[in-house]
Amino acid sequence: MFRTTVFLSLTTIAAINVTAGDDPIRLSYRPEAHTSAHYSIIGATKQTLAMAQRKIETHAVTDLKLNIEVKETVLSRSTMELLLSKATAKLSMSESVVPNNGAEEEISNVVGRSVSLTIAPDGSEISKTIDTAKGGSAQMEELLMSTKFIDRLFMPLSAADVAPGSKWKVPLSDTILTPQGMGKIVTSGTLEVSYKGIVDTMNTECWMIESVSDDLVQTGEYHAGATHMALRGKGTFRGTSYLNAKTGMMVTSQYVTSTKADMELGLEQKVSMPVLYEVTLSINENKEGSR
Repeated sequence: MFRTTVFLSLTTIAAINVTAGDDPIRLSYRPEAHTSAHYSIIGATKQTLAMAQRKIETHAVTDLKLNIEVKETVLSRSTMELLLSKATAKLSMSESVVPNNGAEEEISNVVGRSVSLTIAPDGSEISKTIDTAKGGSAQMEELLMSTKFIDRLFMPLSAADVAPGSKWKVPLSDTILTPQGMGKIVTSGTLEVSYKGIVDTMNTECWMIESVSDDLVQTGEYHAGATHMALRGKGTFRGTSYLNAKTGMMVTSQYVTSTKADMELGLEQKVSMPVLYEVTLSINENKEGSR
């Protein structure tokens, strides 16, 4: 069974009013130095595997609480410290073959772990380092680096001025570790990103940005002793983000990735099984703090 980072959106965005001005603007990240932001990141995945006469469903949910402290903002960059104050995961299967099926567990190795991040005004990453002083397994550190919630928080913005309807393309490449680091799943493609205009939501004036891809390609391999599995598939991506029009910081967002793949078992005598993935991610600013 593959390990994947998973997210479920439970957010309802109410009273959205789009005001699409004609004057071009420059989208950029410019958070004020010595300020903080707090986020709830909730997500889920549903994996459906058809094997012989059985259909096995796996559901997983993660709940992250993230605090961001803005250390410095200058013309060419912003430097922030990201700290996970909560990280829990719940895994359940239609066939109870995993310990504590359906129980919520804390991901203790990442709670209290900080990430130092420096980005350019367009959201491109200049540097990213993880504090290793807390200890924990190297696998957990690599898993945290491979997750994409940071990329979704600071999505690449257009290098040119935009008006409502403006579009730009962004390469997408997600790598997720499989159990015990014995393989990985790579999802790649191209996002078409479009600026929709100014939106009032959650009592904040925001830029509304949509992301779409219909050309995702998913590949992966997993080795465990004599067992070999290979994954090949295609999928789609849909996302909507609302960024604070004053600072560029995320206010709320929702993303859904759906893939349909074939999983092959064995080296010489291969057995092929269809597998469906649906992964959702919800990021919401918590203006009351990190609790």
